[in-house]
Amino acid sequence: MRRFHLLSHVVIGVLLIALVLPVFAQDPTPVVHTVARGDTLARIASRYGVTVAELLEANPQITNPNVIQIGDRITIPASAVPPAGATVILPTAPVTGQLTTPIPTLTTTLTPLAPGITASPTLTPTITRTPTPGLSVTQADGAYQPFEIGGVVTSFSYPEAMTRAGMTWTRSDIRWNIGEPVDRARGAVEAAHSYGFKSLLTITGNPAQMAGNPGAYYAEFAAFLGEVARLNPDAIEVWSAPNTPETWLNGTISPQAYTTMLQLAYDAIKAANPNVYVISAAPLIDPRYFNRCDGSGCDYAAFLRGMANAGADAALDCVGMRYTLGAVPPAASEGDVRGNAFYYIPLINLYAETFPDSALCFTGIGYFTGEGLDEVPAAMSWAAATTLEQQAAWIADAAEMAQASGRVRLFMIDNVDGRLFSPLNAQAGWAVVRPNQRCPVCDLLGGG
Repeated sequence: MRRFHLLSHVVIGVLLIALVLPVFAQDPTPVVHTVARGDTLARIASRYGVTVAELLEANPQITNPNVIQIGDRITIPASAVPPAGATVILPTAPVTGQLTTPIPTLTTTLTPLAPGITASPTLTPTITRTPTPGLSVTQADGAYQPFEIGGVVTSFSYPEAMTRAGMTWTRSDIRWNIGEPVDRARGAVEAAHSYGFKSLLTITGNPAQMAGNPGAYYAEFAAFLGEVARLNPDAIEVWSAPNTPETWLNGTISPQAYTTMLQLAYDAIKAANPNVYVISAAPLIDPRYFNRCDGSGCDYAAFLRGMANAGADAALDCVGMRYTLGAVPPAASEGDVRGNAFYYIPLINLYAETFPDSALCFTGIGYFTGEGLDEVPAAMSWAAATTLEQQAAWIADAAEMAQASGRVRLFMIDNVDGRLFSPLNAQAGWAVVRPNQRCPVCDLLGGG
């Protein structure tokens, strides 16, 4: 067995730059705010402590409160100007919509890249890596991160196997409906911490509840994430697969809409607990939407680029990625009849090139195998020949490549202990711990 070595330490160099408005002294003369990328009337109002109605009254030239443009000049009532010594941080998310109700003022604090990790703008990365043959990944200046492995869990039945594999994180999925409390999230966080693991929560709402007023829903969802952040999870992934109608309101799918939600969520999470690591949702690789992007579904690559163009990198600590449809070794660049979208290295490169200055996080990565299952449905025929030993070897190879890239922060194996299996739910085919508690990938990653 080979031994998989994790980095023992990383010297991080990060240059943190904030664009700050001039300090305003109290003055009876109204201030004129120039609209920047990411501004909406609701965000401007909340930052100056006024209502949208007050802004509209002071700016009769605004005929549609849902539409403002970069460069527009918005008059702020004199009573709303911050006192002497105050500063206002310009938002940087895209202009994509207007909330019909103002949200509470949210203050974001510059924080370490992850709990317990400090950053210094004066240090230079000194990582030594041995590049994997054939792997060429866009580097990010000063964005090197420690590399950690975890697993997606439905229970905590196999903590020993996870520890043997070197896993230090768990991911739990939370589905939220308006009005529900944070109890499920609390249980997942406390369970992970009780076993000595860090906790990543993937939280997805109910897309049907967006209908009628998506902007108000975004604000309510963000407020819920703020409540969850107070439970001290180590990371939150904001939503899941927002490019498909199964998890986003059909007819309203767009990278700009998701980035608006992400910005609100980021602000709410950081205001509640600045140590929580915020990860964007990975768009789903779905052949139904290849080479198209509209309100009913969007190609994953187009969605990702749309997020970048909308300024999503200013509303995240890490860009979420998922890769669970591989049918060939991760180093392969041919052999999969489904095409380039299903190769591992091109996927990492797409993310690295689209977000050149951001860390990357696999919130789910795994290989399906039908070995040991009673049946492999037609929908999974692309993985019918994959064995359990191949699954283990490919995950270990993929982890080694991710670490060698210098760009990947988290590598969450999907999944550890899935047991449900049907044509619509094939969790067991991705599970790395089998019913007899055999876990080949745990041995490979742990060097056993």
